[in-house]
Amino acid sequence: MAAPILNRPPSITFADTAAADDFADVTGRFTASDTDGNAITYSVTLPAVNTLADSTEIVATDENGADIYSTHRIDATYGTLYYNSNTGYYKYVPDDAKVNAISGVHLFGSFIRATPFQQFSVIATDSNGERSNTQALIVNHHGADDTLVLAPIAEQTIADTAAMDDFADITGYFVATDADTADNPNPVYRVAGATEDTSQSGFTHSLRTYYYGELYYNSGTGEYKYVPNDARINALGAGSNTTTRFSVTAREGTYTAPGQTLTITIRGAKEAPILTPIGERTIADTIAVDDFADLTGSFTITDSRSGIIYSVTGAAELVGNPDFTHSKAGSYGTLFYDKNTGAYKYVPNDAAINALATGER
Repeated sequence: MAAPILNRPPSITFADTAAADDFADVTGRFTASDTDGNAITYSVTLPAVNTLADSTEIVATDENGADIYSTHRIDATYGTLYYNSNTGYYKYVPDDAKVNAISGVHLFGSFIRATPFQQFSVIATDSNGERSNTQALIVNHHGADDTLVLAPIAEQTIADTAAMDDFADITGYFVATDADTADNPNPVYRVAGATEDTSQSGFTHSLRTYYYGELYYNSGTGEYKYVPNDARINALGAGSNTTTRFSVTAREGTYTAPGQTLTITIRGAKEAPILTPIGERTIADTIAVDDFADLTGSFTITDSRSGIIYSVTGAAELVGNPDFTHSKAGSYGTLFYDKNTGAYKYVPNDAAINALATGER
């Protein structure tokens, strides 16, 4: 009885670039021949020097339900190998983060890339238990000097309401990373148009020329704070939306990462009118039979706008009165007012007031 002969599988190579790469899976098939025509199964191990885990049996299928790469898996330093012990089909899934993290060294002005490899030992066994020679599936990884990457900055929204709002500051961080973990980047952040400003604790720069708010940030840590201008945002009407954009970059050494934009969208709303406080009015009776003067004034709101309608609870509409639109009678007088202008007049009931005893109100 002859042992099966296992063919050497082709090597796999992943070439990192300066970008944050998304590496494609690689598929293939282990093949072997057996002169006796016996059935062949395959097994994979990692050499002792690289062992992280032995082959583990798994139960899984591909998207069509076919049993292709699903009987075993083996986890290695830079990825995972899936294979079918009966058919020999395999798939190697690289760990993008770990491959991107492979770098190299700068030596005498040149960059020498690191080229670690992963070796899988493959054996074919026939149905009589005869084992083949061992072949190696080699996975090469060619490192690169990855560049700094500035992460996208989440858009922020400030929503005005009908009330006079006190808007909270918007806070966050600009974040730049280097896939080469050994590089330990120390980026310097910059916002176009900003100037040095240490007036706010923890921040080094500011941009205070925008109408609806001010941006403060720390050029070393990337922390930022946007301080809304409450009065100006509250003054926006319904549908009066505005967007402010800040251009952000990160620099490490002589390299500047592609920029990102901090976008702040402000959505206006129609504020409810706020009635100006109405001062208390006093009518003082005397020992004489008084003829009390009318009390006049105007209802007003705190801001300037058109279309305001004033109302008094329980008032009745007047017909044919040229000066006032509504009135409301009380025990000691009648209030007249114009719903459009806010002008009012209180006409005291002289008899009722004169009839009050001392101390009565």
